[in-house]
This record gives sequence, C-alpha cells and structure tokens, in this order.
Amino acid sequence: MSYIQAWGVVADELEHTPTAEEYAIRFQLRVATAYRDQALFRAAFGEETPARILDVLWDAARGSRLRHILSAPVVLALDAPDDASLVLGWFVATVLDRLPPGAAAHVDRAVAPLAGTCGDRRTEVERAYRLADRAVFDWFEATLRHAGEEGRQKGLHSLERLRPFAAEAAAYAAAILDEYAGGLDREAVRAAGSAKQSAAAVASLGLRVRRDDEQHLVVAAQSAADTLVGAFAAGALSDVVTPSREVVLTLLARGRASTAD
Repeated sequence: MSYIQAWGVVADELEHTPTAEEYAIRFQLRVATAYRDQALFRAAFGEETPARILDVLWDAARGSRLRHILSAPVVLALDAPDDASLVLGWFVATVLDRLPPGAAAHVDRAVAPLAGTCGDRRTEVERAYRLADRAVFDWFEATLRHAGEEGRQKGLHSLERLRPFAAEAAAYAAAILDEYAGGLDREAVRAAGSAKQSAAAVASLGLRVRRDDEQHLVVAAQSAADTLVGAFAAGALSDVVTPSREVVLTLLARGRASTAD
C-alpha cells in the first residue's frame, strides 16, 4: 500500500505513468530498491496496476464507501473470481457497501462464501429474477406494511410474482411501482425505486443471450440489494443479516438444482 501511495504521488507530479527509475529519483532510492518494490506489488496484485487500484480507492472515498473498500481484499474488489456467481457476488458486495460497519461485518460473517458458485447463463438469469421478486414482493412489500399503506400493500400483493423469464410480469411490476411510492418517506421511496429498477432489469433479460445481458444482471442484483437496505433503513425489517443469508443460501441451492437438472 505504501508503494501504491508513493507511485500515485509521482504519477500526479509527472502527469504520466512513472518508470521505476523516475520513482527511485523522486524518493531518493536506489533503482534496485524501486524494482524490488515494484516486484512486491506485482507479486501481491498480479496484473493489476497502481493506477487502477487508486482509481477504485478514490472513487470509493468520493462515494463515502472507503471503509468497506479498505476492509475487503483489493484484488477481489477489482476482479471477482471467475467461479463466483455474477448475480450473488454483486448482491452481496452492494449490501456490504451500503451498510454501516457493524451491520456489514455481521452480514459478511453470515453469508456463505461465493467461490465456485458461478452458474451458466440460465442459472444466473434465474437468480436475478428471484432476487428481483424478493425485492418487490418481500422487501418493498414489508416497507409498505411498515408505513401503514395497507391499500397499496394489497395492490402489490395482487400482482403476479416474478417468475424466471416471465418478462411481462416483471415489466408490469416495474411500471406500477412509481404509484406505490407516492407520499412515502425518503428511505421507503428509495426502496420503491430500487425494486422498480431490479424488476425492469430482469424484464430486459430474454430467452436468448444478448450483449448487454451482463449489465442487466448486475443492475438487477445491485438494485435488489439497495431495496433490502432501503427497507431496513426505513424500519420495515428488524435486521438485514437474516434476509441476506437466507436469499443467498436459497439461490445457491436453486443454482445447484438447475445445474443438476
């Protein structure tokens, strides 16, 4: 980390990517020492660059998310393992990112490890749909119930649940969620908006693979996480640890069943 910080200083001053020689001159080091520092960095971070890691850290600092970034493995924060579920990885990372330190630590300890959980495209789409379903019909519905919006809650409950690849139901749910957000407080409105975004994202996932599929999967997962955290912040859920763990374990079990089928 010292090397990354020092490298950033030189890069800012020179306004270009510094060489090991320029790094050594700036800090009055032997060139051999500069190369040793560079080698240690590469041993730790593989093909990552100091510039890319600094970009992640500065972006997190600007978004008040630096605490979580600094508590996570940096390489994994930049590139999730190839064998981790795209949907569940983004869901868990977003939940941790949005929570205060104590709650994030509890969730992190409770959620099952995601290494080796990557499914095929169909499995990941199914996971995204089921996450969006939970966001709309569990977490946002709990928000309406907590707000005393019995009429809106019953209206939401009357909609068709979001089944994998049933795009019309997801699109319809997304279209009417704005109606249920009127007059709610800030966190409840946030939960409504996130649930809508998650439903809209899965509605865009058809039976055939498209170039933008991955982005829709990420948005669906992140928005579902935002809905959960918004419902928790609005007081609609007693904790965020239990539903986080429950949904991950449920979707992992479904993923294994789908693969076996």
